Amino acid sequence: MTRFPRSVSDYQKLQRQFDDLLQHIRSLEVFRHFLQGLSESELRSLANDHTIVVLNVSAIRNDAFLITADAIRILHLHSFSGSFIFDLTKSFLEAITQSNDLTQTRSAIKKIDSVLKNLWDHAVNPILQALGFTQTPVSEMWPRVWWVRSGILSVLPFHAAGYHNSNPPRSTLDRVISSIVDF
Repeated sequence: MTRFPRSVSDYQKLQRQFDDLLQHIRSLEVFRHFLQGLSESELRSLANDHTIVVLNVSAIRNDAFLITADAIRILHLHSFSGSFIFDLTKSFLEAITQSNDLTQTRSAIKKIDSVLKNLWDHAVNPILQALGFTQTPVSEMWPRVWWVRSGILSVLPFHAAGYHNSNPPRSTLDRVISSIVDF
């Protein structure tokens, strides 16, 4: 049976024990950063030859953290709200799980197209604009973007967002090489 602290002094004693244990663990070279995040310079070094986009969704606000070798910036995604994301995800999942009869396939394609356009308009295009990826690259070296997603965002195809039948092209596929990391 677990014994819970009964008083403030019990909590304070446990906190001191935890702090001492944490200090001991961090005194070991291999664990010197135990339970600590990376520093800004360590984060920027991860984006040496590419860009990392960490998508954050919360009840307070929704942001993209844009990490390059030079800087870390925050882009507030005003119209990318929780309910909007939920609706996009629901529509996408419905579309990819519909049965194979022709009438449902047409409906599924329309839903997926709508999801890709909305994802482009409300998240991907503002992110790529902020990063300066506004056109199809003309050189052989295309920029690489690592999309870091978590939770419900892991369902959405950021790498395929856009207007695929437009001229000029307006899609993730036409601007960057995408890699995806999900948590």
